[in-house]
Amino acid sequence: VATIIGLTTVCAFFRARFMTFLSDLPIELLQLICRRYEAIELWKCGEKRLMSRLANGGASEVHLVDQFVDTTSRFPKCLLSFSKLRRLSITRGKFRLMDTDQLASLLKRLSPTLECLELKFKGSEAWLLDYYPISEIFDPDPTESYTNTNTVSLSTIIPLKEYFPALQTLCLCDEASHCSRYPVRWTKHEFSSLPDTLTSLTLSCGDNVNPEDFSSLPASLLTLKWKHSVELTKAYCSNLPRNLTSINSGDAYYGNAYALIPPGVTDLSLML
Repeated sequence: VATIIGLTTVCAFFRARFMTFLSDLPIELLQLICRRYEAIELWKCGEKRLMSRLANGGASEVHLVDQFVDTTSRFPKCLLSFSKLRRLSITRGKFRLMDTDQLASLLKRLSPTLECLELKFKGSEAWLLDYYPISEIFDPDPTESYTNTNTVSLSTIIPLKEYFPALQTLCLCDEASHCSRYPVRWTKHEFSSLPDTLTSLTLSCGDNVNPEDFSSLPASLLTLKWKHSVELTKAYCSNLPRNLTSINSGDAYYGNAYALIPPGVTDLSLML
């Protein structure tokens, strides 16, 4: 027993010395160490000086991945304390991370310094649109067909340009959205709410977007990616931001307007 107590004391001593060592590192070195999830693990140690360093610039980048079914992954609330966070990526595959309303509430409290936001899980688009199908608010007609419910919705837009004015990259990938009973619908109002600094946008579905609404995308956009279903029609291509240099769609089908694609596009990746 004495030996175990001794070893525990020694381990605690060296752990404390190591935390002190990390606390004394320049912010730039601490950022290099914390490139994935390390900032969260260090935050859990509870060393106050180190936590202060992480909160004030030491944690600028966090990447979290969980592809397993039977896990209880949740949004780490310590992310809200990272005042200089620039990049955040959360991947949960085809599984939901948490309730959409709760997720929206937490994401809106992230640092306004955020430049890159990547969310890849079920419901990753719905939080932004604050989307509610009419049939989930009112009692549905049991005889009603739900084949076109994606065109009837109430949407309260979350203006990303107000919360993240420096955002350059936005990736919202919901692998199940294209086959959902209530697929998320992007309109000109949602596109108009995106930051003017945005240069890269990745979304899940494009088949239920009015082509004219693409004209409301930020003029700064250089890269546009759809994960499912886009038809390259004249209306689609003529309304795309003219500064685009890259268009990528994993499931596009043939249209008749390749000549109207923005002239600066040098990277065109389509599955015909």
